[in-house]
Amino acid sequence: MSFFRVIIALIAVAFSTSLLAATEVAATDDAHQCTYLDKSYWIPVDDFKSKLVRHGRKLVDFKVVGSCYEATVREMDGRVYEGLYDPASGYPVHRILK
Repeated sequence: MSFFRVIIALIAVAFSTSLLAATEVAATDDAHQCTYLDKSYWIPVDDFKSKLVRHGRKLVDFKVVGSCYEATVREMDGRVYEGLYDPASGYPVHRILK
């Protein structure tokens, strides 16, 4: 009888682990959702790039990824950041030091 309980417990652990992995993947996909607004409300790419340069940054790389503007910039002190920006407001959603 205890053998069947062990098997059922192992199946339950395997099932809960797969649910946890699926939840983690869904959270990763949502992490890159910078805006829900239509592209007609976004700041034009050239205006956004010039805003970064006006604030003393040197634009190293820029691309549109999903609903985000992704920019790699060099600050005046030489540090390089990669960031995701809300294309409707221009505010950073996520920035990391490279």
